[in-house]
Amino acid sequence: MISEKDFVVNTFRENFSDFKNRRIVLYGIGFHTQAILSAFPDFNIIGLMDPVRTGDIYDKKILTFEEASELDVEAIIVIARSKSVKIIFNRISNLYADSNVILYDVNKNNLFELFDDQRISDENELYFQVNENSLKEEILKHEVISFDIFDTLMMRKVLYPQDVFEIVEGKALQIGLSVQQFRQKRAESERSLLMRTNPNIYEIYEELQDLTQISSEEKEELLALELATEKEVLIKREKMVELLHYAVSHGKDVYLISDMYLPKTILLRYLSDLGVRGFKDVFVSCEYRTPKCDGLFDIFKDKVKASSYLHIGDNYDADYTFAKLHGLDSFHIKSSLEMLEISSYRSIFKSLTSINDRSLLGLQLSRVFNNPFALYQSDGRPKLISTYDVGYSFVAPIITNFVLWLLKASKEGNYDKILFLARDGYLIQKLYQQATRILNMDIMPENEYFLTSRMICAGSSIVSREDIIEIAKIPFTDSPEELLKTRFSLENIEILPYNPKITVEEYVLMHETTILSRSSVLKENYMKYIRQFNFSKEDKIAVFDFVSTGTCQMYLTDLLPCELTGLYFLNYKINNLKKNQLSIKAFYENDFTYQTQSYIFENYNFMELVVTSFEPSLASFDENTNPIYRPEKRTEKEMKYLSEMHQAITDFCCDYILNVYQRSAPINNMVSEVMYSFIQEKFTNIENESFYNMVLIDDFGVGEIEVVC
Repeated sequence: MISEKDFVVNTFRENFSDFKNRRIVLYGIGFHTQAILSAFPDFNIIGLMDPVRTGDIYDKKILTFEEASELDVEAIIVIARSKSVKIIFNRISNLYADSNVILYDVNKNNLFELFDDQRISDENELYFQVNENSLKEEILKHEVISFDIFDTLMMRKVLYPQDVFEIVEGKALQIGLSVQQFRQKRAESERSLLMRTNPNIYEIYEELQDLTQISSEEKEELLALELATEKEVLIKREKMVELLHYAVSHGKDVYLISDMYLPKTILLRYLSDLGVRGFKDVFVSCEYRTPKCDGLFDIFKDKVKASSYLHIGDNYDADYTFAKLHGLDSFHIKSSLEMLEISSYRSIFKSLTSINDRSLLGLQLSRVFNNPFALYQSDGRPKLISTYDVGYSFVAPIITNFVLWLLKASKEGNYDKILFLARDGYLIQKLYQQATRILNMDIMPENEYFLTSRMICAGSSIVSREDIIEIAKIPFTDSPEELLKTRFSLENIEILPYNPKITVEEYVLMHETTILSRSSVLKENYMKYIRQFNFSKEDKIAVFDFVSTGTCQMYLTDLLPCELTGLYFLNYKINNLKKNQLSIKAFYENDFTYQTQSYIFENYNFMELVVTSFEPSLASFDENTNPIYRPEKRTEKEMKYLSEMHQAITDFCCDYILNVYQRSAPINNMVSEVMYSFIQEKFTNIENESFYNMVLIDDFGVGEIEVVC
């Protein structure tokens, strides 16, 4: 049976014989590169490239990107499995996009053409026709079924497998373990051993110890940290586990086969924790010292005799091509990363700048592409149905990014207290408190949920005819009588019949005495509530609002004795001198609303709706400081939708900050904004009735706003 090494050498010979005299660089320093160098000594291979190593290897210099550019390289040939080629292309393509250097894989695919963002290949179009019924039919035809494990039955909530190493490095630093370039050294240790054998994780850490000269105690701590981190980021692919159980229920003997450095005992523990059961045994490359491409399938067939075999996995080379070469039928499903690459989301690669960006995206993919058949009969747009998945996939990433910004802004501002203003502060305060606990941020401003609304703020601040006129001029969609109730808190008995022959402003001023009297009572009762917080003149207070021009903050500045700074998710300016003089810091901000805006400015209404509280808008306080709310206009169905959204956002935020967030790395705001923009119909097929029927009801009478993005 042909080995993978021979397969790569033969493929290189078939595809690149005419490149003998060209100036070539090979990307990759593994044993397949070594085999090519040995087989083609007369080729003009002027150097190698690697993201980690420097120096020399195989009598060739490992070139930097700059050195390769200076040497008039004509072609860079990526020697890697097809699964890794796209990752490498994303890493280096921008460096050569405007040059004459062509990037190839070993099959002589021009990578600039292969991974053109605007191009959907025939292969991808074929994958859009693959569904679970196709796989069920194949399962029923075979006696023995085998599944790959990683990216097939379970997946990581990170973008790339090696991102786990970078997360481990960050966690190690947090507990006082410092290994410079741990991510690179960990990868280098594994790769070095792969030149000689298929190592297990214990051997890899022995190699890491030799490479870095860490102590045995540090080695064990790092090893334990990697195993714990691996467990934290794993999630099962629900549909694939269902199909495993389907095979078992139809009398099939099911086995698992994995190219992996984790031994069987550890894999069994991870699988059990995720509820993956029913298989008979696990075959792991590190225990048999050979991968699928060289001998693991043969060992499996020798131990498990059957008339027919079906192997199911995500790696096109190992799980499909080499399964067939070793006499197994095979069924290829794509990993979440591969699905991203052929989906309507694929342009996001251009925005990724750090591990934190990649982890945000990784969590999104764990929902959107958890099902390998999510692109079935699509044009690259995945289908989502549940409210939870919509909240988790699109709203949660940008809210999580904002909460981390809010933590930083509140700490740097050295505030005495943060007031989370009702109703938009309800969920954000909970997330803020959760994040401070997870990150052990003990020295932080106190935080309070502060009952307020534009209605009570404006109503409490009226002291003159001019104030009445200013509030009456704000657009109102209901009747003039309703305006008096909503804006000025008047009762039905106090409201005069409206005469259409006069202006609304004139009509409102007919109630001037009543309005001024009511405002005095509103303010008196509201001040009783405010005094419960014991604000002093020396206090430095931050107020959180989600999206605002500064209305509540402007009025509260007159009601509270202390300095106020707004900390907003989004602030947009209007032509109002008093508001524009307020102290405001915002996650997103612009100059004026009629300027061309980013996506978030044009489509924040949906997020504003889903972060709000479960209480109606505040109308006033009684004399005993009990809040009085306006009538609730949301239905029970809308409340259920809101609850599911809150749960999804909370789960994402907790998972991200607890398990993958790196304090020392930045987050690119653009990434979470692009992820939010995928909620649009041109990117995602959302089959959720409530999503399309939700409206945002303005609490100041401006009207109902449709929120579908």
